[in-house]
Amino acid sequence: MNRIISLLFFSFIIVPQLHARIFPEENSTLNYRLIGFCFPAPHHVNNYSIEIALGNYNTADSFKKHIILSRYADTNRLIAEVPFFGKDYTWRIVFTTRNSTKIYNSRLYHFSTGYIPAVDTNLNRLRILTSAQKYKDAFVFVDALGVLYDMNGLPVWYLPPNKENSNNNLRDLKLSPLGTITYLMDRGIFEINYNGKILWKTPDTSIMYHHEFSRLSNGHYMVLGLEFLLCHSPSLQDSSSFSVVDEKAKRDSTKIYKKIAFGTLIEYDEKGNVVWLWRTVDYVMHSDLLYSYYSGGYTDQHDNSFFFDEQNKEAYISFKGLCRVIRVKYPDGNVLNTYGKIFTKDNPVMYHKGYMENRNDFFCGQHACRRSQKGYLYLFDNGCDPDVPSKIVIMRQPLSDKDSLQIIWEYTFQDKAMHMIGGGGNVTELPDQSIFASMGPQNSKLFIVNPDKEIVWNAISETWNKNEKKWEMTSSYRASIISNYKDLEQLIWNSEK
Repeated sequence: MNRIISLLFFSFIIVPQLHARIFPEENSTLNYRLIGFCFPAPHHVNNYSIEIALGNYNTADSFKKHIILSRYADTNRLIAEVPFFGKDYTWRIVFTTRNSTKIYNSRLYHFSTGYIPAVDTNLNRLRILTSAQKYKDAFVFVDALGVLYDMNGLPVWYLPPNKENSNNNLRDLKLSPLGTITYLMDRGIFEINYNGKILWKTPDTSIMYHHEFSRLSNGHYMVLGLEFLLCHSPSLQDSSSFSVVDEKAKRDSTKIYKKIAFGTLIEYDEKGNVVWLWRTVDYVMHSDLLYSYYSGGYTDQHDNSFFFDEQNKEAYISFKGLCRVIRVKYPDGNVLNTYGKIFTKDNPVMYHKGYMENRNDFFCGQHACRRSQKGYLYLFDNGCDPDVPSKIVIMRQPLSDKDSLQIIWEYTFQDKAMHMIGGGGNVTELPDQSIFASMGPQNSKLFIVNPDKEIVWNAISETWNKNEKKWEMTSSYRASIISNYKDLEQLIWNSEK
């Protein structure tokens, strides 16, 4: 039987004659094993416990024979873990009066835990390579599976399937600052509660969303989008009059036309209205990136990661293909600084065999740019060719116009199997300044590295290939972490509001 954990919280409840909500609701099906139990409490009761039996029972005698869990609390709420998905459970509350002389049992209540293949450990698993110590009470989301795991590799929650997430291209599943869960699909962005109820979604399904979606502390939402625009220049060797044109306009036979992917950073309010929009095409047309067309090589100008610094009103926007991060003032959109190589007509963006040749000296093919607690810029550096190891880099930002980036810490993957060429990857600074990282779709390893560069937790997400009869890496774009139990409590109790 899986380990069972519990946490006591708030104030407990029960007596049949009191009209108050019982949770889990009678005969409900839950998409999780970590359950917030709550019930009404009479004033004369000060001790409570819940008893849980595996199976569906309607008599006290049959129930008592199959009790698998009993948990005590002095409040009317507690969180307890049941061992299995896809099972029926029966439970009741036992309470004692204040003088401890009378014991009462509630009626029997019933619920079940649901099942999807993603939580079947014979089909998908989070294999632990290094056990956690300090962060043993943390939890991690694996977005491709839509599953939340504990640090022992056991699934405790899953995203309930519905028509909104049926295209199976789930990305950036994570906890929001308000104790909810956010994620994105190709044509939709969503906020849900622990029960999987959709709390918010964008009304605009015409936009292709990608890479990153976050809820802000003010209740707004920020997400990356794509727009494909038709562009032209006199030739691939001259970008001096490069411009965007109307696709329906008559084309000049002397000019070169290409449809190019540009990015957007969109802010929505609670009603789904666009309240702020930053477009990479506007940035490109007034920056040195215009010379990226001079070589006739790279044409994709979309951004692949952002971090919004709400306190300082700044956005950090990452361009993987250009090995560049820019710092943008909010809300005016002006670029405050550029981290990466500056291009000219004589030194444009150059590519060879898919790799950028004139990359900067700090990072290449990066994902998940972030600002640390101390104001440092940090990111996941994929590397741009097989001979350059992937790494995590922390950099001090320039202090003046004459200053430049300075690497103050980096962790380089010595194991070549942990190199990550291509896309994906995520980094999150933890309270003790350790870094939680995931490596993306080509290498599904997750780990925590401390400031002394020691791996203090390490796991790999794997999926069973039934045809070849072997475990393979799960093609997950990103994993995220709930670093402590307190944040999980908030998520669980918020679902009952």
